[in-house]
Amino acid sequence: MIRTLIEVNEWQLQNLLTEKWVTDGVLVKGNRHFLVAREVMVPSWRINDPSKHWTEPSIDFLIADEFGRLGAVELKMTVPGERPAWRVLCQVTHRAVMLERTYSVERLRRAFTNAHSGRHGRVSGTDDKKVHAAHQGFFELNQPVQFRSDEMRRFVAATAFGPRFERVLERFNGLAPEQLAEELEQRHLLSRSRTNREPLRLIDAEPMPEELRSPAVAFTVDVP
Repeated sequence: MIRTLIEVNEWQLQNLLTEKWVTDGVLVKGNRHFLVAREVMVPSWRINDPSKHWTEPSIDFLIADEFGRLGAVELKMTVPGERPAWRVLCQVTHRAVMLERTYSVERLRRAFTNAHSGRHGRVSGTDDKKVHAAHQGFFELNQPVQFRSDEMRRFVAATAFGPRFERVLERFNGLAPEQLAEELEQRHLLSRSRTNREPLRLIDAEPMPEELRSPAVAFTVDVP
């Protein structure tokens, strides 16, 4: 049966992409990535699980390229307009900043093991390899790599983006950290409301210039 976008919500799309990406990897602008974990919370690096712990912000997917460079992926069904574009870019940037600040090899190992164990209903049908060995096997490398968190990359994935998204992305990537608050304030994205939660989180985190060296990148996904 062919699934249409109307028949699939964001949570279901996450599940479908997880099943695909565990085996095939995550293709971003022609570059294949290894799926490390899904729903990693910050700052604890635990896996979001409504039945156990879910009180921290989480990122939809944590991925790594062939060289071990880590990246945070925030998934939306669609990003239709300018304000949703600014909000999701703030969201993925906040998560990337917090992941970079709280990274440790042990936390990465634990997140991979917990996500791929199936205990949280996030990933199933995977083996019991450790993260370094699994990454090495996925890319058929001669030896394992050292994962890099010093430049946590930021990705926004969606089935479709609005016509103004690229303009927002270019503007967002061109802002220095000290300019973010002023820009978001001018766009009425810092008022205390639920819809502005992600811009407020980003400003409260006070990102440093070195944490935003890599530009945010957007890529489209199809419903598997």
